[in-house]
Amino acid sequence: MKRTSWSHFLDEHPGGHIVVADVDAGDEGSTARADFGGGRHLMRQLIDKLEPAGTYAIGVQRKGDAGNICCAFSNRADADRLADAVRARSLGRWSGWASQRVFTLDGALRAAIAASLVTQGEVDARRAAERPSNDSRSAERRPTERRRPRG
Repeated sequence: MKRTSWSHFLDEHPGGHIVVADVDAGDEGSTARADFGGGRHLMRQLIDKLEPAGTYAIGVQRKGDAGNICCAFSNRADADRLADAVRARSLGRWSGWASQRVFTLDGALRAAIAASLVTQGEVDARRAAERPSNDSRSAERRPTERRRPRG
């Protein structure tokens, strides 16, 4: 696995594979307003956990409180692993990308990813959101076309 800057990735790997996290900080499920840095860090941790064989990069596109965290891969299998982990859906062909998928990075999925990183388990947002806590102490601790995103 080799992480690189967004601009370097675009120069070195034309026609790569992209998985896009749609982030809307105004959604009720969002954990923080415009928390792109935290989302980007979380995605990097998840990708590192998946141990990609090829090169990857992460970039951010912001539009007010909404935007995208773009994860680009040189290897299709690496993009497929991330897409499967977050249940990303396929999109129509985007100019400049060999494959493209999108998913919504909301509060439930952020919690599921964070939990999977701690437990070394699978990412499953539905189970994380529905799972009751067996540890009464945990309830007390718990707070209620090819564009160049910044890389």
